Amino acid sequence: MIDGERQSTKSESIQAILGRIPLASVERIEFIRESVAGVDMRGQTRVVNVVLREGNEAQTTVNAGFEYLPGNGRVTPSGSISRNWEFGDTRLTLGANFDQNAAPLLRTERLENSVGALIETRDERTSRLRTAPRFNASINTRFADESRLSLSFAGGWTDSATRDRSIVNDPLGALSRIELFNSQGDDTSWEGTLTYERPLSESLSGQLVLLNRDDASESADEFIFAPAGGGGSTTFFNSIVDSGERAVRGTLTWERNEQNSFEFGLETAINYRDNGLQISRDTGLGPVAVPLPVANTRVEEERSEVFASHVWRPNSDVTVESGFRLERSTITQTGDAQRERSFDYPKPSINLTWDAQRKHPMDLWSRA
Repeated sequence: MIDGERQSTKSESIQAILGRIPLASVERIEFIRESVAGVDMRGQTRVVNVVLREGNEAQTTVNAGFEYLPGNGRVTPSGSISRNWEFGDTRLTLGANFDQNAAPLLRTERLENSVGALIETRDERTSRLRTAPRFNASINTRFADESRLSLSFAGGWTDSATRDRSIVNDPLGALSRIELFNSQGDDTSWEGTLTYERPLSESLSGQLVLLNRDDASESADEFIFAPAGGGGSTTFFNSIVDSGERAVRGTLTWERNEQNSFEFGLETAINYRDNGLQISRDTGLGPVAVPLPVANTRVEEERSEVFASHVWRPNSDVTVESGFRLERSTITQTGDAQRERSFDYPKPSINLTWDAQRKHPMDLWSRA
């Protein structure tokens, strides 16, 4: 967590988010190992909270590196840049990072039967080139009524190319066949989140989280099979995949007293994946389409979850956290196949934390 807030993004790792925070901006790092009022534990027994300093000046963080690959003599760059500004109670962050990978793969394989007799050997060489620029932006602000608003955006694309060559020999060392695989892929990913938190009274607060994510992927592959005796074939694979998620989460927290706190909430989401696949094969007379039973289909999940939790602190050494979640999921398939199924998942949980004299803590938990 950062300043007591969980990061709502699903497309960025916590390592990438922390890498954009300058060290001079960190006030302290808290290790929280029991449920604490105002801290969203989400059922975890331990969380880390990075507390940022207030009133920081604009700061820039730059990282750069290069990697030399002796297998193909390539030098690939990588790097990131991030800029942070503070305007009163508002913090703005802009960043970008770039990564390139061209690691080769050299491999020799032996295929033997059950008694150890050699069937064939394979000399394989694979070259890859992957380029991935990404961009991100976030703004966090606090209003006069102590409410907080956070907006974040992350997106980028990936271009990749793969070339694979395999020379296959028979047990006597004679050429059996050559296999070639070429692949070209393009992927894009964009995500935006909004988090709004507002105190409703001294003991009551609410939080709303909105998330939108869209991913798209296109690939064109070909596999060439060339026997030493002639003939052979080329198989073509073309794929287009669109996927994404729309999610809304609302939470109401009630701090009844120092010993008891309650949390109630509802989350609903729609996840989808739209897939199109074409396969054709050319044996020398031109490409011929390969019939597929389910080549174009869309799978969509509508998921809703209600949850409630109670944190009880009978004394300073013991914390008991109990909760119950009920999830309902409906999965629908359309396109070349038509199907639908629904599932219900009850999820009770209880967690007991005992801090014996604050020296030898013990956790006992159960979750269904």
